[in-house]
Amino acid sequence: MKLKINNIQYHRNGVCGEPFYVINFDDKDIGNMIGVVFPIYDEKKDQYKNEFNPKVAVFKTKLLGQGNINFGENSFRGDHFSDELIQAINKNNKKTLVKVEKAGLKINGKSLVDGVSFEVRQGEIVTLIGPNGSGKSTTAKIALGIHNNIEGVAKKFTDKIGYVPQKISIDWTLPIRVIDFMFLTNDLNNEQINVALNLTGVEHLKLKNLNDLSGGEFQRVLIARAIAKKPEFLVLDEPVQGVDFKGEIAIYELIKKISEEFNCGILLISHDLHMVMSATDYVICLNGHVCCSGKPHVVAQDNRYKELFGDRASKVLTLYEHKHDHTHSQDGTINRKQ
Repeated sequence: MKLKINNIQYHRNGVCGEPFYVINFDDKDIGNMIGVVFPIYDEKKDQYKNEFNPKVAVFKTKLLGQGNINFGENSFRGDHFSDELIQAINKNNKKTLVKVEKAGLKINGKSLVDGVSFEVRQGEIVTLIGPNGSGKSTTAKIALGIHNNIEGVAKKFTDKIGYVPQKISIDWTLPIRVIDFMFLTNDLNNEQINVALNLTGVEHLKLKNLNDLSGGEFQRVLIARAIAKKPEFLVLDEPVQGVDFKGEIAIYELIKKISEEFNCGILLISHDLHMVMSATDYVICLNGHVCCSGKPHVVAQDNRYKELFGDRASKVLTLYEHKHDHTHSQDGTINRKQ
């Protein structure tokens, strides 16, 4: 094999605001190379395609941080790429599912969120964090298209969407079984229901009444209902509410599993960054606007994050590291991987 891909990293914003990829690979003819490639922009659809433009890519470069690039010696343009390298890069260039640009919402003259921009791509988990009243649920509903009279733009590039809201109204006096709840307002078949309940670990509860479930079991049923049709875009608004600490870890591991199983993009809402650190790819810290954003460990050290959550929270997060050498069952039992 002539080509070996060592690493491909996606960066959301370059110097001019466009996304780009950094590729590290070894080529038998030219040795180790590091370079930058840019996806092709589709003006009609106003989104980047799942392919890159080899004419605007440069290799043998040095990254200076924050999207700045220093072109190194022996640089060459992308038209020298082999078919193998092109296929490897295009495979990693994932579909954009939702794109929100400078979005805001005012109700009765009061601003709930302002100037929010982000995107969610296939196979990644983006987490909105912030204190109560910071606009997390509002932002999620903007991304879903629930709020229409918004400032800015919110575009969806898929109709295959699953949603677990923060609050759901149920008359707990009614004897609704899990299996009945799965069928409510959902055109599902038994196979879809069984697969979803099995994936979320609650297939054995399908004949139980909802009011007999624990908080963690009910959250898993809600998630099962949202993923039954294998969505491309999944929104989970505070999916661990009513769940104890050990159960939270298990739920976040489940969310990561769903992302990998369906290769779907997930917009996750949480108030606690250290709990989602191992499960998320990108974090957006909100307080009516975007305070800061980036990889979890980068956000944890941002002064604006510290101002919202306190320096102690940042130190706890820095020390927190969740090793994937075990799994958590619903009752909190730790199962070591062999």
